[in-house]
Amino acid sequence: MRCIARDVFRVRPTVKSSRRLGARRSAYGRRVRTSRRAFERLVEYLQSRRDDGCDAFFVQHIHAPEQAQRMVERGREIYGADPEFVSEMGPVIGAHVGPGLMGVSGIRRALLYPGG
Repeated sequence: MRCIARDVFRVRPTVKSSRRLGARRSAYGRRVRTSRRAFERLVEYLQSRRDDGCDAFFVQHIHAPEQAQRMVERGREIYGADPEFVSEMGPVIGAHVGPGLMGVSGIRRALLYPGG
């Protein structure tokens, strides 16, 4: 029933996942009802990662290259640099959530390239 309501009302949950002290935590963020608001929540998340000291970001999507490009532009405004990569998510995730999904992440560059 929840899936039907999600499709009818176009509710898009946003999920936040992080690792703290070796324990992985996932929690639903606020539910949003429009793709525009979901996009803005992802931008807010990128900004919060930047505020936490991250200096690199990533964009991933499923059959949504135009939205991914818009996110790259917004991320470039926040980070002052291009993303480390933009990629399409694999078929396993795609089979579960379908086209249009987009995800972003921020990380400290030192964790990507230790020692250099």
